[in-house]
Amino acid sequence: MVPAPGANGAPTGARKVSRRTVLGGLAIGAAALLPTAAGSVGLVGPTSAPEVERIAERLGGILTDSLAARRLGAAYLETLARRPAPTEIVRDLLGPGTTVATASGLDDATLRDLVRRQHRADLRAGRFYLYESWFYSHTAGRLAALTAAA
Repeated sequence: MVPAPGANGAPTGARKVSRRTVLGGLAIGAAALLPTAAGSVGLVGPTSAPEVERIAERLGGILTDSLAARRLGAAYLETLARRPAPTEIVRDLLGPGTTVATASGLDDATLRDLVRRQHRADLRAGRFYLYESWFYSHTAGRLAALTAAA
């Protein structure tokens, strides 16, 4: 969990981080999404648990270092008020307008593109969290959370 902000808005006890460090961390996070495989909560349409599990497995394969992904996922889950179900994580990773049923028919490259779009949207909106002095998008945290939940 990220400590409460201090007087200057930075987390208490955190060291000052330069813009270059932040941008470098974000670039590394984006690069982690590029070389491997790939809704918003409240999507319309029925989904079956096996469909969601298959997509979760495919999405979970994006991060190749399972030990690091488990640590990152556990840290991300600690930042949340409640632990989401894997179904919610999958829907969030798919992004608005993509149902589980639609995603089931997509190839891995297209799933990766969906996740990249969510990652970029996180960065544009400033949705990231701090873990071990690195900034990660919520999308990277969700991907890692799928591994941590396994």
